[in-house]
Amino acid sequence: MRRALLLITIGGIGAGVLLTSGASVNADLIDDLRAQIAAKDAAVKELAQQASQAKSELTGLQGRERTLANEIARLDRQIASFELEIRLTESRIENANLHIQQLLLEIAQHEEEITEGEDRIGELLRTMQLSEDQTGAVALVFAGRPFSEVFDSLRSAELLDEALAANIRKLKDAKAALEESKQQSEEERTQAAKLRDELLVQRALVTSEQDERDGLLTETRREEGNYQRLLGNILAQQQAVQREILDLEAQLRRAINPATLPGKGILGWPVASVRITQGYGSTSSTGFINDQYEFHNGVDFGASTPGVIGDPVYAAVSGTVAGVGNDGRYAYGRWVAIDHKNGLVTLYAHLSLQEVATGQKVLAGQVIGRMGSTGFSTGPHLHFTVYAADTFTIESRWYGPLPIGGSLNPMDFLGG
Repeated sequence: MRRALLLITIGGIGAGVLLTSGASVNADLIDDLRAQIAAKDAAVKELAQQASQAKSELTGLQGRERTLANEIARLDRQIASFELEIRLTESRIENANLHIQQLLLEIAQHEEEITEGEDRIGELLRTMQLSEDQTGAVALVFAGRPFSEVFDSLRSAELLDEALAANIRKLKDAKAALEESKQQSEEERTQAAKLRDELLVQRALVTSEQDERDGLLTETRREEGNYQRLLGNILAQQQAVQREILDLEAQLRRAINPATLPGKGILGWPVASVRITQGYGSTSSTGFINDQYEFHNGVDFGASTPGVIGDPVYAAVSGTVAGVGNDGRYAYGRWVAIDHKNGLVTLYAHLSLQEVATGQKVLAGQVIGRMGSTGFSTGPHLHFTVYAADTFTIESRWYGPLPIGGSLNPMDFLGG
């Protein structure tokens, strides 16, 4: 009778964790969340395809004749593209939140398994102690009990050991699963936070493009003749602005003291997708011909998807923001300048959006703005200039603040 009770106890304790491990009142909720995640994954995939198609259509608009109708069509397509990106980001945020809910339920489930496992191990240890005290093989031999009873005692002890080992393994697995779920939960939270930040940027870009479209329609009164006259006036003014910059910077380049400059290759790339569309120096050698634009004082990086604004722009190295400005349709448009306190100042121009403020400290690789086509620009790109810091200044002009300095070839310092 004692043997039978002991074996029942061993079986109940040993099988308890193995049969109920993973079972929880949360199991149905987890399954429901998995189904929701699968549906959201499909929606995200569909939206991603639509967003990609919208970008391709924008690329196809490049090089068209500059008419009011074409410009409004381009702006409308750009706005529609961003609105798709917003829907895609919102879906990804919802998906991340579903993953977080699932992981929280799994964490609770693992914690429940651990509590049950620890209870069963304690019960097994108490059973083993009781068995040793009352039915231990050695005690039975000295008591003159039959050999079959001694054998049963040994077998019972072996079963207890096996059950204990199985429960310990299960407990270790549950603890490992708990830590993994906690780590995944933190990763999902971090990703959701990044997506929320990106959503704010996308909404700001939509607002910027809508303002540009509405301003253009108001300024031209929706008439093509007015638009063409506006273009002519802007071009003449742009060329005069560019001529002034060239003359000023030619003098400042001659004032550069090489002894104040750092070593080569200390700057990181300001874009993730490096596609150089124009180099530094004489425009006759860089491939850009313009009577008022004889010298290119930086390097141009094309958009990752030609014709599409919004690529992140990164600080080439740590520093302090020396200035943030907007020159409207002239010069550099929206720009950011960073003083790196190493003899160099870097300029990031033609931005669609600025994400830092004057005086702010930035880290290498930090997003400081988004690629655009503001100012004197023929399409989405980043104009990246490197100045000798002791020649750099920001001057006031009728169209906005103008960064001026003795420029250096960025390729001498990039690649870090």
